[in-house]
Amino acid sequence: MQIRDGLTIDAASHLAWIDGIEQLAVCTAREAGLVDDDAFFLGIAVREAIVNAVRHGHRFDPRRRVKVGIRIAAGRMMVITVRDSGPGFDPAAVPDPLAPANLTKPEGAASSSLRRFADRVVFSFPRGGGSLVRLEKDLPVRSAAEPGSAAVG
Repeated sequence: MQIRDGLTIDAASHLAWIDGIEQLAVCTAREAGLVDDDAFFLGIAVREAIVNAVRHGHRFDPRRRVKVGIRIAAGRMMVITVRDSGPGFDPAAVPDPLAPANLTKPEGAASSSLRRFADRVVFSFPRGGGSLVRLEKDLPVRSAAEPGSAAVG
């Protein structure tokens, strides 16, 4: 399967479907040219972003919706967005999980893995409420001879 124009998934705020979305992200990343390890760890970042939306954004309320977008931007970058309709948060207030005082605390660990496994992470807070996390992963440049690539002329 190739995701050319992008895919948006609108699902109940429940943990049951996370495995499928993570696997879709990993398969898409591999098809886009990421090596297995990079695709795997990007999948972990996607999982963490969704878990945060369900747990912190919606407090496990299945009546609420989580929206996940997956797309390849100009063949150069994989972009994944996760949006919830919760109260939002202040990213600067999330404790650094690597600080000595926080090593045994779970707070901030998910945010840390997002930043470790994606090339760029952007948090935004839409006017209508909620949180939007944008994960960007740079894709390797493919030569014209590789499958799935197009010659530019």
